[in-house]
Amino acid sequence: MEEDFKDLNNTDMRRCYLYALTLACITSSHAQSTFNIAINPNTKYQTIADFGASDCWTAEYVGRYFNDIQKKSKLPNGFSAKDIESDGKPKGIGLSAWRINLGAGSAEQGAASNIADESRRVECYLNSDGTYNWNKAQGQQFFSCNRLSNMVSIISYFSPILLPYT
Repeated sequence: MEEDFKDLNNTDMRRCYLYALTLACITSSHAQSTFNIAINPNTKYQTIADFGASDCWTAEYVGRYFNDIQKKSKLPNGFSAKDIESDGKPKGIGLSAWRINLGAGSAEQGAASNIADESRRVECYLNSDGTYNWNKAQGQQFFSCNRLSNMVSIISYFSPILLPYT
């Protein structure tokens, strides 16, 4: 057990003591006090402009490999639908924004990308010669061009790095 604490320096030990002291104070004050919390639903503290999600790799995979067009066309409806069924269940989760991974060329890099799961690698539109190939990432394009653009008001694109692959 002594070996577990061998690498702790004085700052780490002080931090541990401070956490322990704080925890002791919180638990002892909680045991002696009762708190009443009142929530007024008419008071606004913030406004949420959009409710979004990020597909990262999922839309590429589904858009590229699912052959059943019904699955491809129904899936985004579940993300954006705000309607309520007659039994009170929501038709979807009501997303208004979607974030898409543009990719950084990890698919082209293959094993050199250090991403072991091939389904997590993404094609890059930028070729190594500086030209663009807009035929890449067909799964992402299916969702962003054919489905999501009609479902959410904001589509944003991101890439994990800014440098092209070599």
